[in-house]
Amino acid sequence: MDIWIIRDGEKSGPLHDYEIRSRIGLGELTASSPAWHEGLAEWTTLSEIALFRDEFTKTPRSEM
Repeated sequence: MDIWIIRDGEKSGPLHDYEIRSRIGLGELTASSPAWHEGLAEWTTLSEIALFRDEFTKTPRSEM
């Protein structure tokens, strides 16, 4: 799935879901990061996208 995100006021993408997971793990993206993919009516947050919801309960790599 290709995802678009907004970070530091700039739209970025498309990014593959594995890239999003990696950036979440590194702490570069947060649960409140704006995101959109085809099929969504409007922008939402990463935590609202079912594919990424569990990623925010994991320990960030930087804390391991």
